[in-house]
Amino acid sequence: MSHRYFNEEAYPLIQGDTLPAYVFSIYDSNGAPANLSAYSALVVTARFRESGSATSLAVITCTEVNASIGQFKIDAWPSAVSSASEGKHELEFQVDYLGDATSIQTVYTLVQFKVFEQFGAVP
Repeated sequence: MSHRYFNEEAYPLIQGDTLPAYVFSIYDSNGAPANLSAYSALVVTARFRESGSATSLAVITCTEVNASIGQFKIDAWPSAVSSASEGKHELEFQVDYLGDATSIQTVYTLVQFKVFEQFGAVP
């Protein structure tokens, strides 16, 4: 399944952190930034799971940065992500063009993350 990953090296996430924001771009089948600005009710979501799991730990609604170049972001990581167990995780994106769950396309490429244990409590 490694051929589906956008990044060869997993991005680090530390347990308990809700930042940094994660900015990403969606590309069309030709490798160009997807112009999604024509869809006024567009909803982009990200599903976060342990690598290879069939269960999502979180479904995150993404914020538009610039739809004309397919750019969106996760503003903050929800508690289900920041409390995820240590290890490799994956993020999958879905585009709901009409915002009503009738025209959904899943982005083929996954993004890898590695969750690391928090250093420890402050005394």
